Amino acid sequence: MEGNQGTGAHVIPKYLELKDQLSGKLDRSKGTDMLYPMYYSMLGRVEKYLAEAMDCETLKLATILHPCYRMHLFELVFGSDSDEVKECVKLLNFRFLEYKEKPVVSPTRLNDPEPDITVIGNSEADPSSLMARLASRMTRKPSTPYENEIETFLKADLIFTSKEIHDKSTPLRWWKANCTTYPSLSRMARAYLGCTGSSCAVERLFSAASDVCSSRRGGLLPSTMSRCVSSLMWLREKVPLTGDFEEAGKALSALQPVPKKKMVT
Repeated sequence: MEGNQGTGAHVIPKYLELKDQLSGKLDRSKGTDMLYPMYYSMLGRVEKYLAEAMDCETLKLATILHPCYRMHLFELVFGSDSDEVKECVKLLNFRFLEYKEKPVVSPTRLNDPEPDITVIGNSEADPSSLMARLASRMTRKPSTPYENEIETFLKADLIFTSKEIHDKSTPLRWWKANCTTYPSLSRMARAYLGCTGSSCAVERLFSAASDVCSSRRGGLLPSTMSRCVSSLMWLREKVPLTGDFEEAGKALSALQPVPKKKMVT
């Protein structure tokens, strides 16, 4: 869950996967097994954290708006007619109306969208694991067209490679390529998929802000502070400088010390 990318969409799936794995280990082990008490305690703790995550509206919507998971994950784990699935659908429809009523800003024209980045398929994965069952469920194609935006997204035939499903940038890149197809949902996705699953990124951001915005620089405008902190984070992450900043990037690279080569004797 660390890193500067949005990880909120992976919190509930990870807890569900851990619960599935621990339940399997618990079923296969005997009461006299020395690891049985450990599995039992771990499962109880995972169920506690899963319940807390399922109470978080932001995490649920981030999971639903992740094109790899959508409602398939909740239907697979809880059942299509479960209260959890009905609650998630109700929540999605409620928040969708808020974004749909907001004025739509014409998006910048994009290049041809990438082919449907679609999941599935880690040949080395355990076929009985939660993610493997989710993958096989997602290969089923819808038989009829859908009119409204939510239904079209939830039942679209999407397939992703194993590498893409583990790449935390996949959902936002997919939404960028398909924002014209789902105009209101894409705005929701930008808001919810950007959330982090832990406070690590926020703590690093505050630490960087304290380095840039000292007490002597309290007169800076908020927009200037934001640009300064963002620039510092980009430099720390070694993001290449291009365009108007290309020359500055070359100058900074020249100032960096070159590591000395070890002499081989």
